[in-house]
Amino acid sequence: TDNIYASIGGTLETRGSKLTHHLNVRYYESDNRNLTDGVQKSSSSSDRTTFAFQSDIDLGDNRLALAVEHEKTSFEQRGEIIFGDPNQNQEMDVSSLVAEYQGLSYERLSWLLSARYDDNSDFDNAVNGRLSLAYTLSDSTKLRGAIGTGQKNPTFTERFGFFPGQFIGNPDLLPERSVSYDLGLDHGFLDGALLLQVTLFKQDLRDEIDGFVFDPVTFTSTAENKDGKSERSGVELGAQWTVNQRFGLNAAYTYTDSTEENFAGEDVKELRRPRHAGSLAANFRSNNNRLQATLTADYGGTRDDIFFPPFPALPEIVTLQSFWLLDLTAQYQLKPAFSIFAKGTNLLDEEYEQVYGYRTLGRAGYVGIRVNFGQ
Repeated sequence: TDNIYASIGGTLETRGSKLTHHLNVRYYESDNRNLTDGVQKSSSSSDRTTFAFQSDIDLGDNRLALAVEHEKTSFEQRGEIIFGDPNQNQEMDVSSLVAEYQGLSYERLSWLLSARYDDNSDFDNAVNGRLSLAYTLSDSTKLRGAIGTGQKNPTFTERFGFFPGQFIGNPDLLPERSVSYDLGLDHGFLDGALLLQVTLFKQDLRDEIDGFVFDPVTFTSTAENKDGKSERSGVELGAQWTVNQRFGLNAAYTYTDSTEENFAGEDVKELRRPRHAGSLAANFRSNNNRLQATLTADYGGTRDDIFFPPFPALPEIVTLQSFWLLDLTAQYQLKPAFSIFAKGTNLLDEEYEQVYGYRTLGRAGYVGIRVNFGQ
């Protein structure tokens, strides 16, 4: 697998004006080759180009942001014609309008209202939104809550993917739809140096996509929208400690109870959803602020999955082991307008699975530069 990611953006702010404009162009390309005994059997490639323009309007204590976005995605697949034809070219366009209003009511209540409209070439057009509220109880305590809706389109692989003897896509998939709620409390200690957070959350998901459904006709996996709905609820705990001006520590833990309806309409534990997840992070910056680095350790708890052995054996539930992933990011400011950055992921080259039988990425590294033409 080869991936290419590029992004360029700019910000225009006129002196004395209450308008700030942002323009961003992003490009992502992924090329995959599937080999058997060193011989290429199939390949797929996709590229996504995104254009985004946003205007921020300063309204005193309030702020209004308006944005337009267009995203074009192309997908190409080539392979041997064995059972079905994997050779195809697909495209999808999404044009979006976004509005966000951030307000301050009285001295203690702040709120954020956002809405998004998506005009999709392949699916029904969609409108989603989110409302967030925060109330300051005291100088060190804040109560917050939010409600929002969302939609996630199926990927090209889920719709059109073809891997001989393993997977055949489903072009009739529908987007996933969700409604989420959360309620949280933040409290500061040590004159604000230590912040503790607790959040209760709940999410209802409909038309969830399961990309590992066994098809008894083709004896391969396919993707399907699940009947009924799946529910996720739990609690998030967080801590942020600013040790001094150069060093800080963050910690987070999430407990999630996930259920879904089975064929009998009963609520059962959802597959591939760990109950326990967390992270630890250490942040460092040099005295002159030119060097910044973050070391992060992410934890993924055990999760259940389903294994389909060769016929006529029956499917069975298997448990995937927990894992830790170690990542490091760093940035160095060479000049006021020029910096270099680097990122290393899975530094310990941990072997782990999030879906039974599918390997994940090993150790990887990335480098790049940032240029600010406004300096």
